[in-house]
Amino acid sequence: MSYCVNCGVELDATLKKCPLCETIVYHPGKMEVNTQETFPKKKGEVETVSKKESIIFVSILLFTIAVTCALLNILVYNRNWWSIPVNGVCITLWVFFMAAIFCEKITVYGMLLLDAIAIGNYLFMISLITSSDHWVIMIGLPILVVTFGLLELSVFLSKKLPSSLLTGTLYFFVTIAGVCITVEATIDNYLREVIRLGWSAIVVTVCAIISVFIILIMMMGRLRNSIRRRLHF
Repeated sequence: MSYCVNCGVELDATLKKCPLCETIVYHPGKMEVNTQETFPKKKGEVETVSKKESIIFVSILLFTIAVTCALLNILVYNRNWWSIPVNGVCITLWVFFMAAIFCEKITVYGMLLLDAIAIGNYLFMISLITSSDHWVIMIGLPILVVTFGLLELSVFLSKKLPSSLLTGTLYFFVTIAGVCITVEATIDNYLREVIRLGWSAIVVTVCAIISVFIILIMMMGRLRNSIRRRLHF
């Protein structure tokens, strides 16, 4: 037996409205559960940006920076050609972005080669505002060639040999050691025409110790597995 919540009159179990005040009758035992989903089943997706739009955006942005800096250099601050390094940075970044956008069609070796060419072009543009470009040939290019050569070698080894965090770390320290030796050797040869390793020898020693430690871990399976479990990698 139920009663109207508004006027209190006794109601029949089959009534849906009160006959006196027409208040809707709610039967707790017969309440319908709303099965309608609050959120739609279809997920909304953000429209992806096409490669053409990315190229146009990056190109216009970097071109605008280069042109405005060049005009400012020519018309206002014209004591020296400070805009040349800025334009060199814009060209370098443009090459980096283009290589990243077309990474599916360009191999890793090709991307590294394009990056090296872009940085070499940047060094050449800097040499235009210096008194001599001899430092580019004697310092800049050797360091650039050795650095990217070691990077290319690391990529080649990682593709041909089993790759892991330990091997990647080993390649990293070997690359650091090679770059440091090249930097100090080329600078000493340029300034004093005598190569005497100093700070780079310390770096190479530390890298050699770490590299030997990594090689020992890679050779000893039980120790390697124990370290992986403890470091969670």
